[in-house]
Amino acid sequence: MSFIDELVDSARSLLTDVTSLDVMTLSGGFKVVTADDEIDFAKTYAELAKATQAGTPAGGGTTATVSAEVVAFTHVDLDKDVTQFVKSNLTDAEKTLLESHRET
Repeated sequence: MSFIDELVDSARSLLTDVTSLDVMTLSGGFKVVTADDEIDFAKTYAELAKATQAGTPAGGGTTATVSAEVVAFTHVDLDKDVTQFVKSNLTDAEKTLLESHRET
């Protein structure tokens, strides 16, 4: 790919990024189990992030379980084209999340 082609692709990507907005609202849980009696959340987060990127278990006996479900997703283009998704059969807690999502 030539320099000009790369430049055009970069410009196109930048314009797409600045002319659209994506909002995603998730519902779920996050559970951290550690072998230590005391949890250093900054250290635990760093270990989990590093392990997630490497695809390996975190050090120090730390494990995490994450479950997430999309409650709502909205994509808006500069020309005001809108695509929306809302999960069906919302719980009361998810309805509250949806209200917050709509305000965004």
